Amino acid sequence: MRNRKISQEYAALKEIRAQATPKLTRKKYGRFILDRIVGWLVGTALNMVLASLGVTSLLQAAILHYTNLIPNDPATIALSAGITFIVIFGLLILVRSRRPDLPAPPGDYQIETLKIQMEYRSREDIVYSRSFRIKVSTDSLDCFRDTFHWTGKRVNSMQSSDPHHTIAITDEASFYSQYEVSFNHNYKEGDVVDFTITWELDDSDRVARPFVARQVNRPQKELSFFVKLYPNAYEGMAIGQVSVSSADRAHANQIFLAFDDDGVVSWTIPRPLLGYYYELRWSGPDWISSGNNNKGQS
Repeated sequence: MRNRKISQEYAALKEIRAQATPKLTRKKYGRFILDRIVGWLVGTALNMVLASLGVTSLLQAAILHYTNLIPNDPATIALSAGITFIVIFGLLILVRSRRPDLPAPPGDYQIETLKIQMEYRSREDIVYSRSFRIKVSTDSLDCFRDTFHWTGKRVNSMQSSDPHHTIAITDEASFYSQYEVSFNHNYKEGDVVDFTITWELDDSDRVARPFVARQVNRPQKELSFFVKLYPNAYEGMAIGQVSVSSADRAHANQIFLAFDDDGVVSWTIPRPLLGYYYELRWSGPDWISSGNNNKGQS
């Protein structure tokens, strides 16, 4: 069952990323070339540093031990330097391979800030919201598209803070439900739009997992999480974690956070990494352990 859910999640993310893939531009080609030049310069600089520390000399001694080359011969020096460069370049590629491979996001708007909040009125009655500030970067923008995922009993309602907005669910068949917010207004380049989408959630069956999360598919200046438990709830530790994807939690970086006296925990991430998955989860006797299943609100 878990493998099936992970496969569904990967398929959903692949579909979202495919829709966000822009046409190739000169700017993208320029960045590609610049990325390669920077990699070559970094490799060369590290090679020089290792040479100054004597690493290249040790490598040269090893080469002389196993070959018939002459000490301080140009061929010997070139071979040792070349091997050192290849090793460094291979390490750089290995490090880079841990980064998610995402297409560049569309250029219709940028997310300035996103605040995700979950407030428990009781164990079963939950209010979840996302507060967006977006900056328009196209000639005309009249709608906003996003996804969400909830596996509690049901979603009772979903609405925008702006009464002029219209919300429609465009796809419920995928792992992530997709929705569209129609602004009923054409915003122009440079306009800043603030709005909050709020969900009234029902978890009367107590099956939803205790976490909030976000996959960063667009560059943004700030991402923050805010969770408030109901009165007299168990207040233990919360864990904020960052991973390449929600299915790769085994390699996540973690930060431990504590609920305050009011049952509140928050986590703010300045300039979250594009393509990475950020999750804030907690545990306690009133919740099923979040484990590695992807249930909650994201």
